[in-house]
Amino acid sequence: MKHRKFHAYQPASRRKNMNLEFIASNLADALHDLRHLLDRLGHPDLNVSNLSLEHILYHLLLAWNARHLSAKTR
Repeated sequence: MKHRKFHAYQPASRRKNMNLEFIASNLADALHDLRHLLDRLGHPDLNVSNLSLEHILYHLLLAWNARHLSAKTR
């Protein structure tokens, strides 16, 4: 899957300061958990409490909210 780059709305100076490693790490964690969830979808013991959607959402929101933070800010 190709990823689109949406840089038009953000000045180049802010893009350079983003902590891409931190963002990528959180997106990778969310992706890992999503894949794990997809693998378990047919399991009879799967229920709302063990979906881990809160954890997945946490990583997505953290990546989104940290998109403007530089590595120096953290």
